[in-house]
Amino acid sequence: MRSSFCVLFIFATLLLAQTHAEADFDWGWGSGFAGSFSTQTEQQAAVVVGEIPAGISGVEIKLVSTNDLDIQLYDKETNTAIIAWPNGILNGPVRQSADYQGVTIEYSGYNGDQTPTGRGNEYIKIPDTTNRPLIMKAFGYTAGSAVVNYTWTGCEGTIRIAELEALLAQVTAERDARPTLEELVDARAGSIVLVADRENNEVTLSFKVEETENLTQGTWTTVQGGELSLQVTLAGDKRFMRIALSE
Repeated sequence: MRSSFCVLFIFATLLLAQTHAEADFDWGWGSGFAGSFSTQTEQQAAVVVGEIPAGISGVEIKLVSTNDLDIQLYDKETNTAIIAWPNGILNGPVRQSADYQGVTIEYSGYNGDQTPTGRGNEYIKIPDTTNRPLIMKAFGYTAGSAVVNYTWTGCEGTIRIAELEALLAQVTAERDARPTLEELVDARAGSIVLVADRENNEVTLSFKVEETENLTQGTWTTVQGGELSLQVTLAGDKRFMRIALSE
């Protein structure tokens, strides 16, 4: 009977550990810039709550618990204790903030919301954009549970996507502003047009001579007899033609 109990206890422990491992921050699109999950704390031990990756902006994380616990925050790459009692950069009982590697980090203090029963209600705020991965932990003075509520205002992914969408809109507008094939056939005002007649093996050269009183703001009009047209018969299979001015 004791053996069966031990097996059941081990299975329940593994299942509980798996559940805790799955509870983590979700910085994806589907969470709508806010999330919430529960985590377990152990007596006189720190447990990992989750990771804050680089590139997240406007982070605010609130830990809510009826048990006395402390938020801890570490640099994932250097293991520097940013928030931790007693040796962290931020380690006081009341609200305080510090600049860490160019990013401002605010901590509620280990007294939480400053009420007699609020020592488990702590928060951290990172108004800037994180520039390195951070690991958040919860140190429990007693075993228990805590709710983790978190919000953020944006991330590098959304910024890059917005930039790409703006670039796509710009490229699309430039594409739509280009002349169509039909417009190219008509050519622009004042240009010399060559029209090929494949059936008769001829090329028609058409142009106008125009005049104006003002080169910058004037209106161009065709002079009397200024519309000229010339038909040239092509000899052979291939010919190259050009228009030259007389000396």
